Formats: sequence, C-alpha cells, structure tokens
Amino acid sequence: MGGVANSRVLELHGQKIIDRTFDQPDLKLKLHRKISTMHLKRENLAVPLYTTAFVAQQMDAAIAQGYAELDHTT
Repeated sequence: MGGVANSRVLELHGQKIIDRTFDQPDLKLKLHRKISTMHLKRENLAVPLYTTAFVAQQMDAAIAQGYAELDHTT
C-alpha cells in the first residue's frame, strides 16, 4: 500500500481483491459496462480505442458467463 501502486482504489478494494470476497458488490459488472458504453458513445474521438474495445469484450464475456451481478473488480 505504501509503494508506487498505492491508490484510492486499493484502499477501498484491495483487501476484497486479496480475499476474493466479491459477494457484496460496490459496483456491479453490468452497471460498469453500461456506464463505459455510455461514455464511449458520448465521445467523438478520431482515434481507435483498441484497449477499450478489448476490455469491453472481456466484460461482455464475463456478463455472458453469469458474472453480471458480481462486483466489477472480480
């Protein structure tokens, strides 16, 4: 926690990630995906977002596998 990787996200979710306790979601995966889709549609960027598209595909796959209701940090 004290190194370069220290962040607010780790402060809030670090122990949950270490313990793999995702049964009480702070933000469900399906909602995170919806928010990211809304942001992408709103932006008119002239550059391809390859990494963003890849992450969206991974989120869609996780949702299809039944993880939609779990925490987005799963």
